[in-house]
Amino acid sequence: MAYFLTVSMTYLVLNPDASVVVLIPKFLKGMILGGACGFAMGKIMIWMVNKIRLDVAGLYPVLVLSLVFFTFSFTDFIGGNGFLAIYISGIILGSSNFIHKKSLMKFFDGQAWLMQIVMFLSLGLLVYPSRIVPFLGSGMMISAFLIFAARPIAVFISLSLTKGLNFRKNFLYRG
Repeated sequence: MAYFLTVSMTYLVLNPDASVVVLIPKFLKGMILGGACGFAMGKIMIWMVNKIRLDVAGLYPVLVLSLVFFTFSFTDFIGGNGFLAIYISGIILGSSNFIHKKSLMKFFDGQAWLMQIVMFLSLGLLVYPSRIVPFLGSGMMISAFLIFAARPIAVFISLSLTKGLNFRKNFLYRG
């Protein structure tokens, strides 16, 4: 959704005469094709990983990674949302059983950590410490609000919709 909103707002800024109504078919096309390709490629990935017998177990992460790149590229090529396709195929892969699942989970967990490190390092390189000082007060207030109010309220609302949260038992009873 964030990807679609970013691209859509950029499109509207570059084309001031364009209407928001033009974006509705693009949104529907992207979401429908992204969801369908993600579901189909998730099932195909499971089938391929189980059917292809590679001599070296270390090649299974390469196989899955190449299928992930193909899923994104193909979905984007036909006009769908590649990020949604990858997300849905990842959910399908994660909830299915296939060979070498444990080693693949460890590999992609390591990749996720590596990408987080790269992202925060690259974002950190964009910061000029001398330009932070004027915004320090308002930034601290926003951070305090997010930490002490917004996040606890959001978690409480999210958990109140599940059966696992008993307000009286978990918050009021201290016996």
